[in-house]
Formats: sequence, structure tokens, C-alpha cells
Amino acid sequence: MVPVPLNYRLAPHEWSFIINDSQAKMVLASPEYLEAVDGVRPELETVSHYVSVGATDSPGWTDFHAWVGAQPDSAPSEYIEASDDIIQMYTSGTTGLPKGVVLTHNSLTANVAQCIPEITMPPGHRMLVVAPLYHIAASFTSFIGVRQGGCLIIHEYFNPVEVVRTMDEDKINWTILVPAIVQACLVAVPDVAQREYADLEIMAYGGSPIAEETLAKGLEVFK
Repeated sequence: MVPVPLNYRLAPHEWSFIINDSQAKMVLASPEYLEAVDGVRPELETVSHYVSVGATDSPGWTDFHAWVGAQPDSAPSEYIEASDDIIQMYTSGTTGLPKGVVLTHNSLTANVAQCIPEITMPPGHRMLVVAPLYHIAASFTSFIGVRQGGCLIIHEYFNPVEVVRTMDEDKINWTILVPAIVQACLVAVPDVAQREYADLEIMAYGGSPIAEETLAKGLEVFK
């Protein structure tokens, strides 16, 4: 089973293109998106199962727990090779329609193996995930923590006040952010410089260049 994460900020007809292009057989959605998905159902060419994560009485949708509970107890018969697909992620489509990028189990494990020497943590360390899981920055880097026995603290939406509070109060050891999030935390949270961040060891950033002023201020504030 190869997941195809959808950007929830896209319009429903943009979801339709990605779902059809990937030939997805199932759609899993949380309650706030059911109505929008229902609106484009006639456009979805390959989907045969609609599973709701959190809504138990929506017509045309199967409850996630009921779906899982109906599965057999026997182990899956498929054997997964290292060269098999693990995920299909779509580009932003800035110059045309989004393109599906297929990644393999090998590529994931190679990426994690390359990162661990620079981002090493003992089992139980806590990693804050703020970037959206439909983006490679969050989905793949999360495995750096999982591979080392870490604990993931996942924020569904970015809220600078909550991010700063979490890094300080919830014993976060490391996180990966984009420069815009770092900047927002520094300028939009009144008490950001008064907090301790006693457990924070690594703050990685990427996705775009960071302003020298933001980097210097981040080093000073987050220690």
C-alpha cells in the first residue's frame, strides 16, 4: 500500500487530479474534509473505498476503526522488497500540473542513514514535527526520530505561540523548521526570549535560505 499525501490547502478539483493521476483506490479523510471530497466524487475514477478518520455516521464513508477491525488477523501475504515503492508525493505544480514522485523503501532508508550521523539521539528523545506531513520535510525527517526510537510530537497546524510553548515546556530535544516559521516564532511570540528551552539540542532548518539576522537571533533566543 503506497500512501499519496494530499495538501489540504488545495482546492477539491486539484485533489481530483492527484487522486486520478495516482490511480488511488482509497481515500482516507478526517471529518472536516468529507463534504469537499463528496463534492468531487463523480470526478474520481479509481477510488472504490472512502474511509473516515473520526466520523462514524457519514453516509458513503466507512469508519476507520470499523474498517481496521474488519481486516483478517493473518499476516499480509505480500513480501516487500527494498526496491518497492513506499510513498508517492506530488510536486507543488508551480510550472504546470503537479507531478507524482515515487520514492522507494531504499531511498527512505538511505536518506535516514545519511542524516543520523548529524542528528543523533538516544531512544526516548522528543522530536517536534511542525511542517505538514504531505511535504517531504516532515514525512521523511520524522523517520530520523522513529529509526532511533524517538518520540514524535506532531502539530496539525502551525501556531507560533504553541510551537514556542511546546519547545520550552514539552521537553523537545530537536525539531526541523523552515526559516519563515523560525522568523514567525521570533517576532510573533511576546515571551519567546524569556523562555528556557532547556532540553532543545538541535533546530534544523531548510526549504529556503535564512536571513543572517534571523539566524543570529535564533541562535541567541533558542540558545
